[in-house]
Amino acid sequence: MDVPDTTSASDKRCIAAYMGGLELSAGNWDTPDHALYSTLHEVHGGDFYQPNYKTSPQLGPRLPQHSVHCKVEGRAAYDVLKNFEERWKKQAGAKKSLLSKVNSNKYVLRGSNAKHNKWSVQVFRSLNQDSAIFAKESQLRADGGKMVDDGIHRALVHQIRRSEKFLYIETAQFMGRCWKGTTAKNQHLVALEIVSKICEKVFSGSRYAVYILLPLHPPG
Repeated sequence: MDVPDTTSASDKRCIAAYMGGLELSAGNWDTPDHALYSTLHEVHGGDFYQPNYKTSPQLGPRLPQHSVHCKVEGRAAYDVLKNFEERWKKQAGAKKSLLSKVNSNKYVLRGSNAKHNKWSVQVFRSLNQDSAIFAKESQLRADGGKMVDDGIHRALVHQIRRSEKFLYIETAQFMGRCWKGTTAKNQHLVALEIVSKICEKVFSGSRYAVYILLPLHPPG
């Protein structure tokens, strides 16, 4: 989103991006109350998805859904824009020419000036050439004959290696193994890196804690 720069007298503009979950498939619409049973025959009548239990739309329970959204400004918002452009060029087909060209020199890429609820963020992604036409500067690797941007994986490995006191990971998908290293079919290093960091701290006699938060029943 193109927004005015209210912090200076220049004629430059700012880029803001709105990110978050938008689940539109059947059975995933929910309300802030996250009702499991009481709305089965009311607002959720005919809208049911429950892969974790053998049940029916008449009996429940529903699978509660809760998406998180945020507004991002600065360079992170510009990264979101470039990701959209690369995906559009791959998937838009005949409508590819409708994409507006955005030059970073015309925009202020600093972060938000908000005094409250301000966070520093970085944006990473995981996708292959089936979904996007990658820019020349993209960091890619080959996997199964396709080029892959595994930015999320590289970011996790980087943060695990530089952690000193503790590690906190909250995710819906946790892949990898911590024995026999990696193979051509299994190049996920996260579990191995966590174990290596724990061993490093044990041998040095340093206190270190690992917190990993996973859903009990991930959807799908």
